[in-house]
Parts: sequence; C-alpha cells; structure tokens
Amino acid sequence: MYSSLEFHKAAFRHHVTEANIRYALWHAIYEKLLDISTDKWLLIGYDSTGNLIEVVYNRIDDDKAYVFHAMPCRPKFFDELYL
Repeated sequence: MYSSLEFHKAAFRHHVTEANIRYALWHAIYEKLLDISTDKWLLIGYDSTGNLIEVVYNRIDDDKAYVFHAMPCRPKFFDELYL
C-alpha cells in the first residue's frame, strides 16, 4: 500500500480513527476508481475489529495518498462486494 498518508479532517467526521483507516488500507477487499480526472478511489476494507469501512482517497503518487472520507461501509456497496 502507501508508505505515506495525509488526512483531511473530514476523514474523521464519522469517528473512524486514523489507525482503523490505515488498517483498512492494509486489509482491503475491494478497490475501485471513482473518478479518473481527480484520481479518486474507493476502498473497502476491514478495521481492526473486523468491521467493514469505506475509505475514499486521492492518489498523490505511487507511494502517497490523501484520505478525505472514511465511515462504516454503507449497504449500497454490498452488491459490489457480493454480501
């Protein structure tokens, strides 16, 4: 994954911790490019307690990402995960 992460304060709006965002990035089960022009990505992964969370971020380069959204995974993504 990325060796360097930056976080916008909005990433913590839904009370997901930085540690759990990092954990989800390392334990991803799904990743999808949402917008090629802004290099915006959706990632769904497990937090440290086994709950699915969604993380939206921009790739800065191969080693750096900017996370600006994280929250418990919403049901609208379950079809894509086959849940």
